[in-house]
Amino acid sequence: MKSKGTIIGKLVVTLVAYLGLRALMAWIRSLGGLFARWGSEIGLGADVAKGAGSLCVLLLTGALVVLFAYATGYRSRDLGLGTRGALRRYCEGVAISVAMIGAIVLLGLATGGVRFEGFGRGELGAVEFVALMLLAMLNVREELLFRGWMLADMRSYLPVGVAIVASSVLFGVGHLSNPHVTMLAIVNLTLLGIFWALCFVRTGSLWLLMAMHSFWNFIQSYVVGLPMSGMASSRSLLHLRGVDRGAFATDSFGLEGSLSMTVVVGVAIVVVLLIGGRRERQRR
Repeated sequence: MKSKGTIIGKLVVTLVAYLGLRALMAWIRSLGGLFARWGSEIGLGADVAKGAGSLCVLLLTGALVVLFAYATGYRSRDLGLGTRGALRRYCEGVAISVAMIGAIVLLGLATGGVRFEGFGRGELGAVEFVALMLLAMLNVREELLFRGWMLADMRSYLPVGVAIVASSVLFGVGHLSNPHVTMLAIVNLTLLGIFWALCFVRTGSLWLLMAMHSFWNFIQSYVVGLPMSGMASSRSLLHLRGVDRGAFATDSFGLEGSLSMTVVVGVAIVVVLLIGGRRERQRR
């Protein structure tokens, strides 16, 4: 059994590594404009160049986390990147995010926290929508960082429940610099991190989590048209507006800052725990 001092020391090392990775990822993201400018210089259109710059940032930041994990002794299986059943898990993740965002939006509409204002906002053509969706599918850096490397690292010296909560708290706190952030939003994002971590522990597949996270962001931004973690999109298939009053208000942070999300994610956590408990009893 590991001593308390050893656990604290390992936790400090994990936190230092996390902060270092976040700093490097922020530096790579700052190069996005440079990548876009290079794209423009070689003859790409403005939108294509911007998309190419975003793609470079996503690939480089994701590769950074994977390389660091490999350098510290972790392999694809530890990170949940095994290829067996990957496509099935990815499709399941998309379906889960669609269902959960749909439930949050419906609860918001029913309680007056969200208002439907029509179809379409801004110029979002079919080709651009597909391109944004494909780009979203590669938006995996946070899952590689939090549920891939960090959760695997913390589970090596902490009980799994503690590792889930600790990594999820860091995930929630990591959004403190987002625009219009509130304490409810941080709590909700921490709960969402717990839900995703539980799903990862139950399935061992990061493909499931990468799909959940990518389409969670994509649906909010480009389908329902509400702010995603405080960042608003000017183009979407639907035009929903948050109502900034009442118990279930959806403020400028978006769905993630509402009680509707608290309810839906809370129910999802309970469901995962119940399913896991039933399977454990069946194995016994």
